[in-house]
Amino acid sequence: MKSYFLFLVLLGTFSLFAEIRHITHLEEVFKTVRPDSLILMDLDETLIESSIMLGGKAWRRYAIDFLKTIYPAEKTQELYAEMTYWIAKRVPCVAVENSIHTHLKQMKREQIPIYGFTARGKKHWHIFPCPDGEQLAVLHLQQAGFDLKIFSESFFSQAFWSHPHFARGIFFTYPIKEKGTAALEIFADTRPKHVLFVDDVLSNIYSMEQAFAKLGIDCICFFYQHIDLYRSFDPLIAAIQLEKLYLQDKLLSDSEAMSLKQNYTGCDPNEFLLRFVDHLKKQ
Repeated sequence: MKSYFLFLVLLGTFSLFAEIRHITHLEEVFKTVRPDSLILMDLDETLIESSIMLGGKAWRRYAIDFLKTIYPAEKTQELYAEMTYWIAKRVPCVAVENSIHTHLKQMKREQIPIYGFTARGKKHWHIFPCPDGEQLAVLHLQQAGFDLKIFSESFFSQAFWSHPHFARGIFFTYPIKEKGTAALEIFADTRPKHVLFVDDVLSNIYSMEQAFAKLGIDCICFFYQHIDLYRSFDPLIAAIQLEKLYLQDKLLSDSEAMSLKQNYTGCDPNEFLLRFVDHLKKQ
């Protein structure tokens, strides 16, 4: 009986500190804000996304799954990093939801600190070393109309300012594999009372939930499924966009690429992806 009571106490304590919610719109996050809240937001497919199908979440899944059928794991990761980096330098980003700008400005007025919390690296693109990782993240945010520094700069603690993972309102967690492990390090000495964390990857949600429970920080982790539920994907359209960008340095919108689709009847998107990969391998 005593052990059962202890189990109930521990269960209640855990749920006090950590909760997971599945959401489809970011508005649901801001409805839960308290005066003592701190908001951590993933960047890719949470705040920002590719402005076209090429480079988007569905395309990246398609590309890496295809590469795995041809190359060993290490080579797949290398080519994937080089390929997505090439695209990220050329395809601008947009906001996942346009309404987020209004919500962030409201948080600024209410003095609620907001930080980016990304798996990107300050000097890496995936496993690919690059000196402009931080600048590229900031550029992508700016393209979508965001500057996280101005939304939270007056609330940074000295510990955050000097933390090696931190820059310009963003925590870059690479090379730490799990975001929860990064959170344990970042918030070990500087502990907010209430955290709202938003991410589109469920494994990140679970690791952050466990981390904040260990830290004893009250938090809600939002699994944000907007992109997976509302964004369409056609590998042929993305292939047309890649062909035009690679051969002609021309960026086509989804609708512009769709209008050309009839000219590509019988074409295999995988074939052009392979040609593009061969080009990268020769560089």
